[in-house]
Amino acid sequence: MSKAVNEIGNRYGRWVVVKKEGQNKRKAALWTCVCECGNIKIVAGTYLRNGSSKSCGCLRKEKAAENGRIACTVHGLSHHPLYSTWAALMGRCYNKNIKHFQDYGGRGIRVYKSWHDIENFINWVEKNLGPRPENYTLDRINNNGSYEPGNLRWADAKTQSRNQRLLPELEDFLDCVRKENKYFTFPRIDSFLKIMENS
Repeated sequence: MSKAVNEIGNRYGRWVVVKKEGQNKRKAALWTCVCECGNIKIVAGTYLRNGSSKSCGCLRKEKAAENGRIACTVHGLSHHPLYSTWAALMGRCYNKNIKHFQDYGGRGIRVYKSWHDIENFINWVEKNLGPRPENYTLDRINNNGSYEPGNLRWADAKTQSRNQRLLPELEDFLDCVRKENKYFTFPRIDSFLKIMENS
């Protein structure tokens, strides 16, 4: 039987091991670690030694932020009028921590691969849609489609509100009505459904 490793005092990335905390279900030793930023977390020794865990998460966030700054610096587009639009749609489609991710990325909506490069995105919009009209913003023509060529336009608030997806609960209800339509004899049921779907 191999001798248990004493990790107290050891440093792994930004972690400093301060206390042993028993074992997890896989019999791996657990250690209380203090990150350089001050956060404290219990980490499995195997994750420390193989480099899977190097910080509480602050290191990853800093690297992501730095990569973003580098990209913006290289392109010189961080102050472009379309930059905030691009950043917002990328976040909605790929960042699970954003509030509305479930309505975008969570539904399978993606951003055209070439547009992951902000320079390509701006060039396409300026060439194909032209300058942004006053009080207009970018809108997906098919609200269930992705951000891609042929599905993007300038639209005012009224147009976009008509293009919003129905609440999931209402969509489920309408699906049930359609499936069981033969049992419903309410006047103008078809007209009602069309109005609700296009409102």
